[in-house]
Amino acid sequence: MKKRTLSLLVYLGALVLSACEGPNSSSSVSSSSSSSESETSSSSSDSSSSSTPISSSSSSESSSETGVFTLNVKNTYPFASDNEDISTKIVASPDSYFDCTGVTLFSATATKIFANASNDALRFASSKGAASLSLRLAQNVIISQITLEVSSYSTTDASVTVGEGFTESSQTVSASTTEISYDFAGVLASNTVTISSDVGNRFFLYGITLIANSESSSSSSSESSSSEDTGSGYYKASAFTTSFNDMKEAAGYVNLPSTGTQKVLVIPVNFTDYGCANLSRGCATTRTDIETTFFGSSSSTGWQSVSSYYASSSYGNLNLTGTVTPWFTLDKSRTQLNALTGYNDPTYYVLRKAVEWYKTQTGTTLTEYDQNQDGYLDAVWLVYANNYSTASDSIYWAYTFWDYQQSPNLSSPVANVYAWASYNFMWEGGYTESGNPKVDAHTFIHETGHVLGLDDYYTYDDGDWGAAGGVDMMDYNIVDHNAYSKMAMGWTLPYVTDKTAHEFTITLNPFESSGDCLILKNNWNGSPLDEYLLLEFYTPTGVNALDSATGGYPGNGLAGFSVPGIKIYHIDSRMGTFNSSYEFVNFTDTIVNNNSYYTDLAVSNTASYSYANQNYKLIHLLEAGKTNTFKSGGTADNDTLFFAGKTFSPSAYANFFYNSGKFNDNTAIGYSVYINSISPTSATLTITQVA
Repeated sequence: MKKRTLSLLVYLGALVLSACEGPNSSSSVSSSSSSSESETSSSSSDSSSSSTPISSSSSSESSSETGVFTLNVKNTYPFASDNEDISTKIVASPDSYFDCTGVTLFSATATKIFANASNDALRFASSKGAASLSLRLAQNVIISQITLEVSSYSTTDASVTVGEGFTESSQTVSASTTEISYDFAGVLASNTVTISSDVGNRFFLYGITLIANSESSSSSSSESSSSEDTGSGYYKASAFTTSFNDMKEAAGYVNLPSTGTQKVLVIPVNFTDYGCANLSRGCATTRTDIETTFFGSSSSTGWQSVSSYYASSSYGNLNLTGTVTPWFTLDKSRTQLNALTGYNDPTYYVLRKAVEWYKTQTGTTLTEYDQNQDGYLDAVWLVYANNYSTASDSIYWAYTFWDYQQSPNLSSPVANVYAWASYNFMWEGGYTESGNPKVDAHTFIHETGHVLGLDDYYTYDDGDWGAAGGVDMMDYNIVDHNAYSKMAMGWTLPYVTDKTAHEFTITLNPFESSGDCLILKNNWNGSPLDEYLLLEFYTPTGVNALDSATGGYPGNGLAGFSVPGIKIYHIDSRMGTFNSSYEFVNFTDTIVNNNSYYTDLAVSNTASYSYANQNYKLIHLLEAGKTNTFKSGGTADNDTLFFAGKTFSPSAYANFFYNSGKFNDNTAIGYSVYINSISPTSATLTITQVA
């Protein structure tokens, strides 16, 4: 094989190269070759797209002939040295550097790649970092072999991995190596090839040859592919066919309505042997602290109040108001209450006594706190004047519960859903301003999520694993709610794939401020209550900002993601039919509620509550690194996110799915995702139908 002169314009940082111009490609991203962006940024044209909620362009690439495809690189360029730290660059007119034969190169991303002394090859890796070159093709091809023309760096052997859109394979470049080949099964369509080497595994690359045929000319092409695009490839849902709240109500849950202006009754609780007078800040100041925690402005707290958080997280769809009552003194000591029997939970006793006391205090029946007129107070919070305990036999923790032993009363509503937590959770964050303490609402926000009807996304079971990765308000009490939670609450509507384009490009704005999210699912049932992949663009802004700063949340030491990136979730929120003995019968898309059967979520992030199958997870955050570190006790970090140049495909991430690259219902996932570019204000993705 003749050596090819390579010039990929690659720098020490990470470089995103725009498309090789082909008959069906367009150069929509451009900038001066001297421009500098942040590592995860895209061109200035990406930022300008943020004024439009979402954009797309479908592509219909012409099929390539079966045979040998080459990606020759022409010309030379002054590459970066090991000591330079060049940020991301967008290269204008990449067709002046590449000759593509038989295939169109859509884009390329490179990290830790340098020129050799004569600029006739690319050197991979350094002693400081691993290297990767990701080539994104404009069409799917079925690759049977990849050949690299190489030479060693000095006399050091280098392990070189090829993969990304298909099974990875490694080869070694030694002093005598001039060519290495990777053989694949030749049955899986892919549009991304990545060549990588680890830290210190340095080698020179001169040329790349693919032996492949186009997906459309093979019998293994996607069943959902069509010869002609008929639409944009997606649509924006206008409403849900079945609501999460309707399902919960039919299953017998009483929850605080998740939209509109809602009223919460907050009751501070003393005990006979300990109360607010024993607290360092006293009764009046602590009551004011509780008011600030629940209903204050964000600036009056160390982060957010319960009401300011939900106003932001819901995009203004939920306005929490309410009252913090005077201190109620229970007629029992802390020990007596903890030992109380005769109730599903001892706090039932506190709840009933406190509500009756406040009705007497105010001379009202509290109907103003039953805005949906179902005979139950919409939500009650009990904040007790005692330090919390982590002992398994103690009620002095934070939790949400339902008093099902009381019947509804329209004329004098009784309590049902309520939350119970120590006043001391207000100081978990350790926030101060000018030496003065500022309250922390994290725990109260989390428990209010349960009051609204959301589950915990961590697991309760020993030996189980936390599939959501910790970084979520309903997991480890930090950052914003995720897209699934917000769809369930009725705060946002997704974009949804519809098979009208084999491939399309879509731009998402930051999820925390826009609500933009994308469902990948063929034949979606029109509801959050289905199984699908769910994508959102995370940014460390808004309610995410403080928890994503250095050090994270002081209350538990966990940090949010400090950089923007794409989160990809596997959601299995299918409804199940259960019999009167609470046994799972079958999956259903229809709410059932009669004397024999009822409908509820069939899957949970806690194995023992995942009634359909204990191996299924309600919400699983996929990890870009392709290793499920959560199973071994890990939590999500920046490396969990998908950045520019990364590709998700069902086959490459098969190990994240119980049915090995398929949904739990054994249907095909049907789509790959390529991250074209990411800036602080937008992320552009290409979605492709695959088998």
